[in-house]
Amino acid sequence: MNIYALKRECSVDNCSKEVLRKDLCRNHYRNLKLYGGAELNGLHKRGRKYHEYTIYHDSKTVLVKTIKGEYFWINTIDLHLIQNMTFHTNDKNYLYGGSRKLKTKQLHRLIMGEPEGLEIDHIDGNPLNNRRPNLRICTHSQNTQNITKRRNNKSGILGVCWCNNKKKWRAYITSNKKSIHIGYYERKEEAKDARMEKQIKLHGEYSRKNYA
Repeated sequence: MNIYALKRECSVDNCSKEVLRKDLCRNHYRNLKLYGGAELNGLHKRGRKYHEYTIYHDSKTVLVKTIKGEYFWINTIDLHLIQNMTFHTNDKNYLYGGSRKLKTKQLHRLIMGEPEGLEIDHIDGNPLNNRRPNLRICTHSQNTQNITKRRNNKSGILGVCWCNNKKKWRAYITSNKKSIHIGYYERKEEAKDARMEKQIKLHGEYSRKNYA
């Protein structure tokens, strides 16, 4: 009996294809040559480009690395949504993904859906954190309350500025596209507390803490 006439199966688990070389079938041998490993666990290929991902020990969180070296987080249950897609960030770090079969879409909307007339808010203010507990559906007005202070903010506190005419700190808030004056205060901390109190009264859980 010629033992070499027997069909040898690929050494990769759950693969029964015939061996081509180095105990690997054609596909797994190609993976070895191109990517340095026969089994592409943690890789989403798109031609020769791919996303790398790491599943954390809690098995609920996935850290994804794009082909451009950018990182973002999603839940394990949403891993299938990014199959065969490539992602990039805009100047505000929001993630956009697309494929040949799917037009470009924001990742947080891909995960949470696209509720008509509503928006998706990143609770911690980090658009790279797209885990479901960090995403919530809200109105535009609610979403604008969960923003960081602007770069030209000199007080270091959102909604607080120095008024030269009064020689005091002014507290204000914007709601429904209207600026609301809260008051003038001797100390910056007093203005901050007044602004935070007003924000919580108007927007509750959607308020962002404006620590200096």
